Amino acid sequence: MALSAAGLALILPTATTRYVALATAADLLSGSFAELTAPGYSRKAHSAWLTVVGGGEIRRQSNVAIVFDALPAGATGVTWWGIFDAAVAGNLLAAGPLLNLGGTPQPMTFAPGDQPRFNIGDLSLIATPEVV
Repeated sequence: MALSAAGLALILPTATTRYVALATAADLLSGSFAELTAPGYSRKAHSAWLTVVGGGEIRRQSNVAIVFDALPAGATGVTWWGIFDAAVAGNLLAAGPLLNLGGTPQPMTFAPGDQPRFNIGDLSLIATPEVV
């Protein structure tokens, strides 16, 4: 299902804080998002979204790095990211698997003390033209 420009504006308004989360698994059809529960983990507030237009699409992407706090011992593999409208609970607005540079899903395993991060532009949502 394609995301329209209007849908993109609702999910990621440019100056509105959203909360980026990490998960060990997700099933978007059932609404399941297995967010990390390790002590010390929390969603990261983020409001610096940049809009890029070109190539027949509109992309809203992170305009600064999103850096999570150091993960404690016992942290597990991370396979998904999610964007919520609240720091705790709230609504899952968008989610996707972690991908490598080739666009293939690639789970990440973090050692105690590692700080997961999305560099500038790494986290993005793309709106494509609506077909009527």
